[in-house]
Amino acid sequence: MGAAILKLGKKAVENSAYTINVLWYDEAGDSMTPTTANWSLVDSNGSIVNSLSDVAVTTPATSNNIVLNATDTAVISGSTLKRTAKIVASYNSATYGNNLLLYRDVEFEIDPLSA
Repeated sequence: MGAAILKLGKKAVENSAYTINVLWYDEAGDSMTPTTANWSLVDSNGSIVNSLSDVAVTTPATSNNIVLNATDTAVISGSTLKRTAKIVASYNSATYGNNLLLYRDVEFEIDPLSA
């Protein structure tokens, strides 16, 4: 299933922590709290980075942070400098029912350190 792609302008510095702030909105554009949320980190080849697959957001709220560490932003041989956080959430809607799924891809680039 295709997901809406959000490209972040702020680059992650290679081998540094990087935070992705996720704000949740329903189909009407209103702030909401998902019932569940999970994310995976993939490189430009679609390979999972550092076993970060189907990571649960432990306490979904109207805003959550995905915090990546230095090994998550390391430059991978054979890959471009792009990473994507693939996010899946479910939520309940008074209009459309319960357990609705929301898919989003958040793409960002890594700024490599000078050699």
